[in-house]
Amino acid sequence: FAFLTDVLSEVIEMFPSPYIHIGGDEVTKENWKSCAKCQDLMRREGLKNEHELQSYFIHRIEKIINARGRTLVGWSEIREGGLAPNAVLMDWIGGAVEAASSGHPVVLCPTSHAYFDYYQAEPDFQPKAIGGMITIKKVYSFRPVPSELKGEQRKLVLGGQGNLWTEYVST
Repeated sequence: FAFLTDVLSEVIEMFPSPYIHIGGDEVTKENWKSCAKCQDLMRREGLKNEHELQSYFIHRIEKIINARGRTLVGWSEIREGGLAPNAVLMDWIGGAVEAASSGHPVVLCPTSHAYFDYYQAEPDFQPKAIGGMITIKKVYSFRPVPSELKGEQRKLVLGGQGNLWTEYVST
């Protein structure tokens, strides 16, 4: 945590944004199950499972970020084990309604509408892509505010985002 405090302090100094995005998605927890240090920490902290271990980590990082006047942002998975108190959720696989319903701001970028590294038309006639297909019509049909949110909860939707991961982008 001392190392991460140093890194985050440098990042915060370099970037004036009120938000610091820490990722937190696609964390493989299998190794934690057999890691003696992880299991010992879980016992000491009264954590029930590896999801709560990740949440413990996210909560500690959030305190570092909040202490420097910034807000933590993380992907959908940061809610597993319990969402940090002041976190903003970047929802790509679900969780926006749950997060906003509990008072957390959200940005929606669902794989169903906002992943621009998917095919945009019939794959046989497109450059290689990661998979899936999202047409321009599908993209334009995206409405970032989920209909399940009502009243003040709707104001917690900060917006939408299109994602373009570049593993398959050749130029």
